[in-house]
Amino acid sequence: MEKKENVSLRLSKDVVDRVNLLSKLEKLDKSIILRRAIELGLKEISTEVAIKGFGEDRLSYSEGAKLSDMYVGEFMELLSQRGVQIKPYSYEIKQHLDKSEKHLLQILSDQIKKNKIKYNLKKKKDN
Repeated sequence: MEKKENVSLRLSKDVVDRVNLLSKLEKLDKSIILRRAIELGLKEISTEVAIKGFGEDRLSYSEGAKLSDMYVGEFMELLSQRGVQIKPYSYEIKQHLDKSEKHLLQILSDQIKKNKIKYNLKKKKDN
């Protein structure tokens, strides 16, 4: 079971009245109504922060998706729907490309050392 923590907060009379009405209409405890409202609001705020952070190059696709509680593909689709320019080479993609390049160079170097690949080196003559 998920551990819960008590938090106290002050709400305006209008908010309390709406919570009471929803509680009565849905036949649910006020704490359940408030918990749902906070969870929904937090999801919305998190998504907006993720979109803004991605647009300002502060978050990668995966970081934005995680903050939004989405899969990367879903987050990319949301960015597209919101008109946020999709970046073909984000920070994380560049990292993967850099790692791949280093890995390939290491493989080539190992193959050259084992004489499995023949190569020619042309030396420049000093004039």
